[in-house]
Parts: sequence; structure tokens; C-alpha cells
Amino acid sequence: MVYFVDARSEEALQQGLQNIVYSMKSGLSQRWSSSILTSLEAWMVILDNADDPSLKVLEYFPRYGNGNIIITTRNSAYANLTCNFQALEALESESAVELLLSSSGYERSSDNKESAFAIINALGRLPLAIAHAAGYIRLHQCLRTYLDIYNESRRQLLRTKTMAMFEYYELSVASTIQMSLDKLPVPTQSLLRLLAEFHNTDIPFDVFK
Repeated sequence: MVYFVDARSEEALQQGLQNIVYSMKSGLSQRWSSSILTSLEAWMVILDNADDPSLKVLEYFPRYGNGNIIITTRNSAYANLTCNFQALEALESESAVELLLSSSGYERSSDNKESAFAIINALGRLPLAIAHAAGYIRLHQCLRTYLDIYNESRRQLLRTKTMAMFEYYELSVASTIQMSLDKLPVPTQSLLRLLAEFHNTDIPFDVFK
């Protein structure tokens, strides 16, 4: 069995682990304990966004058993917990240009590659930011002008106190997402702002009825 758990905070981690208990139909009264997984022949738990250095995630899991834990994090301290640490770096320039052009539907001409090269460097060659940019460029056919639109979106985000404190990674990705949001109708934007108040998993479908 494979379980996905949001580990961005202690509260989210505990709720995610409790959801595993519910999915195993162990009863609403049973609480999570590390022994629950030892009863399974094989299991994998993916702990996502475990960036908080004060969060001791491994204390929630058995030391031995037939399972594996994958931790996604920007906290390099987790590298000390395993011999299978894999750092995900930014894409190489050639791969980043190829991703942008192929995903946006543009030919690999020298002019297009030159425009794409400027864009991927502005985005830090981050795969998620490039994927968002490619979707925007494909929809609006704006490879030549994308960088100007992106820079303006980035400047607007930097004017907000919240985004001014963000790291380069969050700002690059957020800027590409904001550009797409700005193109949506106002009612749709309002709905998305409302949904943003929900937890990012287990949003009940009944709210859309």
C-alpha cells in the first residue's frame, strides 16, 4: 500500500497519519501508532513538504518492517537520516529549453531557442515554473513577450509583504501561477480564493453541488 501524507506541519502530519488509519477501516476510535504499519506485508509512505526542522517525522514510524518512507523536503538536514538522499537540482539549460518549447508547441528554431533560453534562466530552470510558463505560452501564443509579462507579475507580487519574504523558488513558481490566475474571470478567481482556505486534500465534493 502507498500512502501520501502532507508533512508541512505537526497538525497536518498527524491528520494525514490518522487518515491512513481510517483508510484501513480500523474504526474511528483507533488512533495512529507506529505499530499499525507493521501488520502490513509491504507499505510506502510519502511525506510531502517536510521542511520544518523541528518536525521529527521518523518518530511516528516503526524502526523496522517491510516498508519504505519517501520524504520530500527543502531541509537538507534530512540527508543525515538516510543513505538514499537524492538532491533535485535545476534542469540543465538544454533540457529546460526543450521542455519549454515542446510543452508550449513551438518549433526549435534559433529565434525560439533564444527566447526560451532567456525565459528558463529567469525562472531559475525550475521544472514546475517552466511547466506553468509553457502552459501559459501555449494558450496565449506569447513566447516573444512572455518575459515582459512575467517580470511585471513578479514585480507585483514583490510589492506584497507576504511574497517579499518568499525564497526565489516560491517567487518564481508563484509568479507563473499568478499570470494564469489573472487571466481567469473574476467569479472563477473568487472561487479559487475560497477553495484556498480549505486544506489541499480531502475537499468534499458536496461543496460544489
